[in-house]
Amino acid sequence: MRILCVDDDNTYLELLRIILTRCGTEDEIYTASNSTDGFALIKKYTFDLIITDLVMSGLSGLDLLRSVKEINPGCEVIVLSATDSVNAAVKAMQLGARDFITKPLNSGVVAEKLCLVRDLIDRRKEAEEYRHAKEMIESGAQQTITELECKVNLLQATLCSIKEILDKQQDTTKTIAEISTLLCTVQIQL
Repeated sequence: MRILCVDDDNTYLELLRIILTRCGTEDEIYTASNSTDGFALIKKYTFDLIITDLVMSGLSGLDLLRSVKEINPGCEVIVLSATDSVNAAVKAMQLGARDFITKPLNSGVVAEKLCLVRDLIDRRKEAEEYRHAKEMIESGAQQTITELECKVNLLQATLCSIKEILDKQQDTTKTIAEISTLLCTVQIQL
């Protein structure tokens, strides 16, 4: 997973980096010590998760959240705040935040939220793979149906021709020869 942490408090930024590193060794972790640098990274990379402080100089965490959702709607965002403000949490969730964590950071809570986001992203990827496989199967089935319809039409035309030959019933030897020729032609086309 590619994760961006944005916080103007370098102590919390380093603490987040340590917690996240312990939670997932395969994760790419980027940090930005202000919202401007964070926004520059958001424009440069596609992140799976962004953890941002609510109150920062320049763009606020909510401003950053709005921008992220415009650029990459599938990106999950967790907002951090030193205040336990219900209004701020509600506003963040309305703007599309996945979660809201109050400071001081509890490594267990951060790890739990990270696991939930990781599971969500994995389910999304599985759903996308399923949709893609379904589209491929449907496309292949449609192609097979079209091919079968063509073959049925050819067989129907052949049967009509055989019926016409049999209706004439002039010379049995000639009739059998015409039907054999017609069937050979149809076999080649099928």
